[in-house]
Amino acid sequence: AIIELNDTQAGYLSHSAEHIYRYCFLQGLYMRPLGNIIYLMPPLCSTQFEIEWALQVIKDAIGSSCTNHKAPSGG
Repeated sequence: AIIELNDTQAGYLSHSAEHIYRYCFLQGLYMRPLGNIIYLMPPLCSTQFEIEWALQVIKDAIGSSCTNHKAPSGG
């Protein structure tokens, strides 16, 4: 699975996936961020439950990332 994150600095030099990588790592999910792209390459012997768990962890990480970054206040 490949997930591309929206980022103004797209590409390999983007740091948008770093928080998501750290969150997933702490949950026991090892994934590979490359710039604004998240790669998940589970073994072929993975069960449906394991795949669904991994995707849920990534979803939670993305949600956590969104709530940790506040929009700049105007004024």
